Amino acid sequence: MIELHLKADTPEQLDDYLNFFRAKVQADSKPAEPVPAADVGSTTDTNVMQEQQADVPTKEQIRDALTKVSKQHGLPKATELLKRFGASRVSDLPQTDYIKFFQAIDEVMK
Repeated sequence: MIELHLKADTPEQLDDYLNFFRAKVQADSKPAEPVPAADVGSTTDTNVMQEQQADVPTKEQIRDALTKVSKQHGLPKATELLKRFGASRVSDLPQTDYIKFFQAIDEVMK
């Protein structure tokens, strides 16, 4: 049996928590999809794309880092960071902004 206690200050934050757990359960229950073989001529392009994707933080990493900001600097600071990027919650943050947002979090945590 797993018992979980969540504290959410807003309905949106609760929604983010629930979406996170829902995604985890769905990911764990789905079999791994086969990865298509790359064309021989595109090996370099594929390697570059994989390296670039590896540098982009995941939504879960963003959420975890923002939670740390909230715990160390308060919820208003975390909310301010989101608003700076035009979002009211992590799920509103465009993936194209993940790297810049993660850098902004890093600056706050220094």
